[in-house]
Amino acid sequence: MSSVTIIHSIAATALLIIIAFAILKGLYNVFFHPLSAIPEIVQSLFEKYGPIVRVSPNKVFFNDLTSTKSIYSVHKFDKSEYYKSLVTNNNDHAMATLEHASHSVHRKGYAPNYVPSNLAKFQPEMHEPMLELVNNVTNIGGNTSIECLALFRNLMVDVLVSTSYGYRLHAVKKWATDNEDPLSTAISDFPQRGILRSVVPSWAWNVVCRIPVARWRQLCDSDRIMAEFVSERVYQARTEINSGRLDESSETTPLLHRLLKHRYSSTGQMMPDSDIISEAMGHMIAGSDTSSISLSYFLWELSRRPNVAVKLQTELDEAMPNAHVIPDISVLQSLPYLNAFIKEGLRIYSAAPSPLERVVPQSSKGLEPTRDQRTTAGDQPISAGGLMFDASRASIQEHGILNEICRHTYPVKTPSFQRRVFNMSILSW
Repeated sequence: MSSVTIIHSIAATALLIIIAFAILKGLYNVFFHPLSAIPEIVQSLFEKYGPIVRVSPNKVFFNDLTSTKSIYSVHKFDKSEYYKSLVTNNNDHAMATLEHASHSVHRKGYAPNYVPSNLAKFQPEMHEPMLELVNNVTNIGGNTSIECLALFRNLMVDVLVSTSYGYRLHAVKKWATDNEDPLSTAISDFPQRGILRSVVPSWAWNVVCRIPVARWRQLCDSDRIMAEFVSERVYQARTEINSGRLDESSETTPLLHRLLKHRYSSTGQMMPDSDIISEAMGHMIAGSDTSSISLSYFLWELSRRPNVAVKLQTELDEAMPNAHVIPDISVLQSLPYLNAFIKEGLRIYSAAPSPLERVVPQSSKGLEPTRDQRTTAGDQPISAGGLMFDASRASIQEHGILNEICRHTYPVKTPSFQRRVFNMSILSW
């Protein structure tokens, strides 16, 4: 028997073992686990018991504004081990750093990049791939269906690569020719790779990655593909800085250049290349599929709500008579119905539809229960129709659109409307 045949046999056996383990674990959780008598999914539990429910012996899910502020903003608890599945290039970055204090150190290096006034400077870099997308969709002319998730992922990859590295990838253009850029595919594959990687031992992962299936190998290599791309951009940018060829007069500073000049406040040391590469990779992952998911849901809502589409189209036509000339961001931010539509879409369809786990220490001062401990049910009132998409929820009358939206999103002081949105999504990084 040849060595190749032996490797194939071992890989196939390992894969079968992993599949069998997953099936057995699923059967145990469904039929034999102590919580198997609770058939509802988490959303159903919220509907039945209220905004705070226990979903496992040591895990509580909440859909509650007060708890959100307490966990994420006041106490700032550390992340759970799940986030280690998001490690890039075998190195931590902000998203994969569990301790809050260490996370804050990482965050200082990139936070100025996402200030709205700074993002507004990158409008030309954002408009270019957007207009490329419009042209390609126009050329298709409705003759064939379009996979929106892939389309918007490539759009966001173009935007992120351009604003992060000052590099033109032309992912949208390649997508239009059915030749998706390997980087875009790798960014899409990485979350799946991370989940699979986190549930199997290292030895088993190393074995299954040898399975000679091209698409499977590509998924396994997604981390390496991204690391090689970012590494090349890092070394190129560092060479430009050291040689004095970098244009310091430009009003835009790509994210990568910020990281290359950043010093850790705790040590005063420059950010090492390994941290820069991992951080930049994390931003590509966090900003592409999340945005494509939300944008796809937005279009889905428009496809089934013609009245909303007509009203939105009317407002956009007035502010943007030429589809190939995108107005300044300040103009778009002043359009009431557009902003109502976006806010309502983000309220209903989270960009990251998953629990953002935090670990609560055994002794946590200030987290004493305020409800009857004999039940998981909460006493939080639910806003009527909170689970329904309604872009007209916001009024464009006297008090403005934002105030009306906030009435349906956060509690207000007036006793006549002490409600909170039911399906509040928590976005934290």
